Amino acid sequence: MGFYDSTIQFNGRRVVNYDAEQGIEDPQLAYRFYTNYDNERDVAELFQTFLKDPKASAIDTLVFGLMNIEGDRPPTKVIQILAEHQEQLKGLKAVFFGDIMQEECEVSWIENCDHSLMFQAFPNLQEYRVRGGNGLSFSNLNHGQLKKLIVETGGMDSEILDNLKASQLPQLEHLELWLGSENYGFEATADEVVGAIEQSNLPQLKYLGLRNSEIADDIAKRLEESPLLQGLEVLDLSMGNLSDEGAEALLDNPNIKNLSQLLLDYHYISEDVVEQLQDLGVNVSAEDPQEADDYGDGEIYRYIAVSE
Repeated sequence: MGFYDSTIQFNGRRVVNYDAEQGIEDPQLAYRFYTNYDNERDVAELFQTFLKDPKASAIDTLVFGLMNIEGDRPPTKVIQILAEHQEQLKGLKAVFFGDIMQEECEVSWIENCDHSLMFQAFPNLQEYRVRGGNGLSFSNLNHGQLKKLIVETGGMDSEILDNLKASQLPQLEHLELWLGSENYGFEATADEVVGAIEQSNLPQLKYLGLRNSEIADDIAKRLEESPLLQGLEVLDLSMGNLSDEGAEALLDNPNIKNLSQLLLDYHYISEDVVEQLQDLGVNVSAEDPQEADDYGDGEIYRYIAVSE
């Protein structure tokens, strides 16, 4: 599994590539800014052209793709430009940084930066999505209106978890973390992952996604002793290496029955255990079962969906 297509829908808006010659044709669209091998361009300059359009102030959703063709330029400059135009863009509600296809740049190669300035500059933000973990941080993750935060990595640095512990996100309903592999930077334990969320201020949290994780079994077991599930509606452990060991911990967890949905797509759970999960009275999705690889060295390998 990988990122094979650009995003076509974000924040309920159809995403279209921004064309400087055509300008803003419809403020109800989400405009995407990017460079590629066919038409190398400076994304910051392209975005500044966009800002000169009088219709720019009516746009509430923005998407940013590849910043340069090598994939090694973080979105620092674009974030600074956005913050400098916060009055013009005060209606901004949703931003996606890193709408980058695998053929353009592997997720583990995407360079990132501190995104805190965005939360300070745009008080009306409701949805924030970022892809790529290299250099990524949220040193001041405080926002009074944000409802949805998605962080997609092939290996999440523990600094992100520290940022979450110190966060103040009183309206956040949807938190989605792609934890990734230790081969690409992930270094936390299940206790550190779940503990960080328990310690953060997320009183409205309804959806928790701890996705794309190579410690999915440990997370499932750690959730047995966590109060998080008492207020959740959706638990998403998809795209990871969840096996019967973790699934049985879910079966033994009485708080699982408080959920409306349990999402486990892309997993290593046996058919009979999947059937037991589906008998819990919760809407369980467990599509795309995987087969573990045995290379004859005595170890069984269960790969997550996205790493490199």
